[in-house]
Amino acid sequence: MQIDIKRRDGNTMIGYLYSGNNGDRCVAIAMSAVDYEALVRDGFFLRPGDSKPDSAGVINTTADYHKIRYVDGKRELSPM
Repeated sequence: MQIDIKRRDGNTMIGYLYSGNNGDRCVAIAMSAVDYEALVRDGFFLRPGDSKPDSAGVINTTADYHKIRYVDGKRELSPM
C-alpha cells in the first residue's frame, strides 16, 4: 500500500491510495489538511508538508507498506 498526495483543494488534500500486487489497484482519497499535516508530523509521509510537486506531480508520498503474514511458520511480506 502506498499513498500519493497530488494536490490541495482548499482545506482538503487529494491523492491516491495504491494497493494490491504491484500497486495495481488505485483508489482516489481525500483528507482534511489538518489530518494531512498531523500525518506529516507523525512521519507517515516521506517529505515535508510544504513540498513542491515532483516530476510525477506528487506533493508527498508514503513508504511502500506491506502486511506481514506467516506461511508454514515463516514470515513473509505481502502487499496490502
